[in-house]
Amino acid sequence: MRIAVDAMGGDFGPRLVVPATLAALRRHPQLQVLLLGEGDDFVAQTRTLEPALAVRITVVECGRSVTGDDKPSAVLRRKLDSSQSQALAAVAAGRADCALSAGNTGALMAFGLYHLGTLDGIERPAICTALPTIDGSLYMLDLGANIEASGAMLHQFALLATLLAQAVGQRSQPQVKLLNIGSEVGKGLPHVLDAAARLQADPLIHYGGFIEGDQLYDDGCDIVVCDGYSGNLVLKTSEGLVKMVSQLARQLLVRSRWVKLPLLLIAGTVRKLFARFNPGRYNGAYLLGLNGLVIKSHGSANQRAFEFALNNAVAACQNQLLSRVQEALYTSRTPAAQAADSARPSRHSVSIEE
Repeated sequence: MRIAVDAMGGDFGPRLVVPATLAALRRHPQLQVLLLGEGDDFVAQTRTLEPALAVRITVVECGRSVTGDDKPSAVLRRKLDSSQSQALAAVAAGRADCALSAGNTGALMAFGLYHLGTLDGIERPAICTALPTIDGSLYMLDLGANIEASGAMLHQFALLATLLAQAVGQRSQPQVKLLNIGSEVGKGLPHVLDAAARLQADPLIHYGGFIEGDQLYDDGCDIVVCDGYSGNLVLKTSEGLVKMVSQLARQLLVRSRWVKLPLLLIAGTVRKLFARFNPGRYNGAYLLGLNGLVIKSHGSANQRAFEFALNNAVAACQNQLLSRVQEALYTSRTPAAQAADSARPSRHSVSIEE
């Protein structure tokens, strides 16, 4: 099992990515890494590798890195030799089983479509991650890859997430719900209502109806599907809320010694509670729908959070996520769908918005 790691992505680059990668290699003895990067920081980090771990790392120096300001259309013209691009090229060529990057999300999506293309029957990839709930966790998508999504695309997202929940989440019959402004039948935008009809008619999907934003974390469903605009708003708002609650709790502790005393008695429980809802524990989103495994880390992730993203990459490989999705999509396609797939553009024929 080999993972191609883009060392240049995120806020901290090689100074964070390389130590996190070494920690993952210690944790997973079967893991090998294709480590891609450029520049003095990257070279300095790779010169001090532990000999026992260095034999499991292949270091690849690449061209100019993708920046946060680079537009997807521009990187396809000018930065195909970047570490982010070459990580996905390694997956396409069979030199790696999965790619991981904390870099520019739009660029990663563009490179994914260019090097890998989409799976048969899938129009566009979606970003999917796990979010904590009262009873455990749920998978939510799309979280920003597609600002708009048709009913057909939402249906595809639901199928992809169902297969992910079964393969990686070990959930035999995951329940899917559509994010909406109400739970009543017939309420919502046209593309949501269209998706609802498609999901209800699909025997491969256990559809449970609509879900509102205030029900996300205590409803008990396994998967929530929405367009990327709505999903990204939910994700960022949830992360902001967790940060606010953490800051308020710290302020309360500083201001009152009477609060500190009883908290000492339940300190372990409080730490576990905050750790469970720490966004870093859920770092490592799946780019579902590409014809290859790709994991996206949050750009501001710390080392521990990046290690969680690496763990997700390992889990996706170990559970043969890609082959299981490919097999399920193939068996679910009708002859008409197969004919439509043959007319779709292949990889390298990519339409990317500015």
